[in-house]
Amino acid sequence: MAEEPKILFERHWAKGGAQVDFHVDENMFSLVIFSGKGSMDGAREFLKMADEAIDFFGPTYQTRITADLRKLNGAPIRSQFLLGKWLLKNKRYVERIAVFGGRKIEMTIARAVMKIGRMHHVGFFNDEGSASRFIKA
Repeated sequence: MAEEPKILFERHWAKGGAQVDFHVDENMFSLVIFSGKGSMDGAREFLKMADEAIDFFGPTYQTRITADLRKLNGAPIRSQFLLGKWLLKNKRYVERIAVFGGRKIEMTIARAVMKIGRMHHVGFFNDEGSASRFIKA
């Protein structure tokens, strides 16, 4: 069995039942897990983590992000603009994004974020396996 890639960068945030976990492994694959009630605070904290990863890895940093929404319970519409604006400004650091596991409302918001951010290499999936195959292709 293949050894799990080493985690090089890891951050965690939790407040009032909401939680964001983010890590980047040695292959530059990122995983972000949103849990609990979505919030502007959670969106801001995730973007802070993403900015810290850019600072940590430097200007040549490029990652493939898997976003796990299975445990997310709603998200404010304003958060989509915040995330989309960040993506538009920083998309040179993001090669691909796979979003999976969200309910219809979360997936709709994720699609809007990708549209605002003008991301072209994005996939939306029901399950982790499909998202993983897309992100590693």
